[in-house]
Amino acid sequence: MTKWTKEMDDQLDKLVASGASYLEVAADLGVTRNAVTSRVTTRKHQTAIAAMAGGTPPAAPALPPGDPQLRATERKLKESQAQVRTLRAALDEADAKKTIAEQLIEVVQEEVQPWEPRPLALPKPAEALYDVDMIAPLADEHSDLVISGASTWGLERYDFNVFRIRLERYAKVLAAYMRHHLPRYAFKRLWTFSMGDKVHGNLPNSPGQKYRNFHANDLRAAIAVAEAEADWLARMLDHVQEVVWVGVSGNHARQTAKKDYADPHDNLDFLVTAYIAARMRNYVEEGRLTIHAPRSWTAYVDVRGRTNALNHGDDVTGTWGIPWYGFSKKENRVQSLVAQKDQRVDFFWYGHFHSDTARTENMARSIHAGNWFVTDPYALNKLAAGGEPVQQAQVFDDELGRILEIPVYVRDTNREDAYWRGLYLPTIGRDSSLTTVAMADELAETGEFPMIMAGA
Repeated sequence: MTKWTKEMDDQLDKLVASGASYLEVAADLGVTRNAVTSRVTTRKHQTAIAAMAGGTPPAAPALPPGDPQLRATERKLKESQAQVRTLRAALDEADAKKTIAEQLIEVVQEEVQPWEPRPLALPKPAEALYDVDMIAPLADEHSDLVISGASTWGLERYDFNVFRIRLERYAKVLAAYMRHHLPRYAFKRLWTFSMGDKVHGNLPNSPGQKYRNFHANDLRAAIAVAEAEADWLARMLDHVQEVVWVGVSGNHARQTAKKDYADPHDNLDFLVTAYIAARMRNYVEEGRLTIHAPRSWTAYVDVRGRTNALNHGDDVTGTWGIPWYGFSKKENRVQSLVAQKDQRVDFFWYGHFHSDTARTENMARSIHAGNWFVTDPYALNKLAAGGEPVQQAQVFDDELGRILEIPVYVRDTNREDAYWRGLYLPTIGRDSSLTTVAMADELAETGEFPMIMAGA
């Protein structure tokens, strides 16, 4: 209990009379806010009792404006008010961080150690006739999803390591095109369109579905795919001077039961991009890698003078499989809207439908970026849908725009068969802490004792 002295009561009266808040008074007197509230109430009661008894408590003597005690009190009051403003600003900033992903990103930026860039050793320039850029999408990886052969008629077996094997092949094929297969083209820049659904997620909108996660939880899945795709970027940067990453969020990795149209960053796809930015920070500082993650479900990207609109595509509805009519309606409306800013979309990019199809309408090309597995139990049983795992790469030049479309088939049958026989493990994701963590789990799954060894 606070013991109030006459000096404290006098100071209390002055501060309250000056309009100071109870919190500011408490800070000045070194007591709690509750103690100030209680004492003010007590003082009011004392005044009322004195008035009923025919008298009033003696008024405190007025101090002259230049009195040192008064000036010191004023300074303390201003300092207290400044502290309150600082604390209030910090509270407002904390409240503004609405998403789990954004709060985790601060930890990621502090704790993730960036890789040292490998020296760029491009071959001597040949007589290339054209300077070009390549677009290489990363769409609908669902990297943590486990698909069994039994559930897909033997058409597909997929897990995180199979995804990594296919990611290795994707890097190898793209490098071969840039270095060997297209000698008449000088590749100046690689654009990576990250189209969402990197993590399959816990499907908050579909509680009736059972979910099999290779990593046991979503956060481990997000970090693992970020490690693998950061290494993929590093491998690409061995073959091209500059990479630009543009990321939009998908629907599977969202952290809300329903889609939050105002905040696509409440999504593990955004966390993946932020983790990659932290891991590749040194490449970014060298000016060889640029990473964009707009706070919008759609990103607009200028590639050699052509406007590309990136959207996951989950809001487009229709019938009969791929909803062409729905896409047509949406694209026409988007064109009308962007025209108000004197813009026009040349290429629409989508994920979500796990399709590698494309079409042209009203002089704009619509590209569905592809898929990473043949089929899954839902697509097989609900839609009887499936197709070869592929990502649709594109080549652009200044004069003609898109000049080449390269479907990159990512399945590596030999290595995948070796993996399932226990004879091969993928190497991409070079510093993955989660790969190390998971090795003991893999041993235990085979019936071995999960002993963790140094250097293993």
